[in-house]
Amino acid sequence: MGESEFGAPDWSVDRVRRIEASYRERGIEHRTVVAVSSGGDVVGLTELEARPLLPERLHQGDTAVLAAHRGHGLGSAMKSEMLRWFTTDRPGVAQIWTGTGAANTHMIAVNHRLGFATVRTGSVVSREL
Repeated sequence: MGESEFGAPDWSVDRVRRIEASYRERGIEHRTVVAVSSGGDVVGLTELEARPLLPERLHQGDTAVLAAHRGHGLGSAMKSEMLRWFTTDRPGVAQIWTGTGAANTHMIAVNHRLGFATVRTGSVVSREL
């Protein structure tokens, strides 16, 4: 997120399980595709979800690749596999929404190669009061 005040949350198994339970309670289908190294370590992930109120629209969550594994096309590979998987199971999908920080030019390029279009931009500002 560039120089934004937003920071990554503290992830734990308990936090992930609570989020998963919340998705189930709300009828949200949440899928994750991961990239696994030859040594068996997860080195990248991408998330996509379908929400019951808008079945024709999917919502892209995070896509991340560990720094040591960037530049090898893992982001594109994971996202394209996720798109194939979801749209095969849900042929009525008409839109996929995602958001990317303006400074993340690599992910913006991945998104554009996969057919996403920039439809709006936003800004985050903060000020001490």
